[in-house]
Amino acid sequence: MRVKNLQEIILLKKKPLLALAVLLLVVIGLYVYISAVQESTLETMRQSWMAKRKQQMEAGSASIGTVYSQGVRDLAVFYGRVPAKREFARQLGDIFEIASNNGLTLKTVGYKPGTTKSGGLMSYQLNLNLVGRYAPMKSFIADIQRLREIVTMDSMQLTGAGPDQESIELKVQLTAYFRTDGQ
Repeated sequence: MRVKNLQEIILLKKKPLLALAVLLLVVIGLYVYISAVQESTLETMRQSWMAKRKQQMEAGSASIGTVYSQGVRDLAVFYGRVPAKREFARQLGDIFEIASNNGLTLKTVGYKPGTTKSGGLMSYQLNLNLVGRYAPMKSFIADIQRLREIVTMDSMQLTGAGPDQESIELKVQLTAYFRTDGQ
């Protein structure tokens, strides 16, 4: 009786059962693909990563002198990018020139000297109020970020002049760093 009922169901529901059989074959095919291809590829990649990690660990722990000399070179590059204190006027002039080249007008400028926690460096906090259009403001910010010297942009505030005017005001606070010693 059960076999007869099963045969009748198969005859009446051919399309859904065929779809089910195709899905079963797809699942089996995907399982075989994952087991045969992806797992072996994943294992190969995992072994390669572990070998590279081991090699890096061995190289890193064995050469403390190399790490030290690299640190000394990095500090030399850093101090090479930090101008001497006597270069403050030139760097301030460069910032003014960047503003001028972008078609911005300087309303007010203020600066305040400070010190850093690390010895041998001095900072100047610069407060600039600029007036101009939006696109030149973006260009000014990008140009400041591309300066060779170390200048950080600590804060900025944009204020619109009005709905019928195209100019806006940018209040920006920069910090410029300088060497105080003969490095």
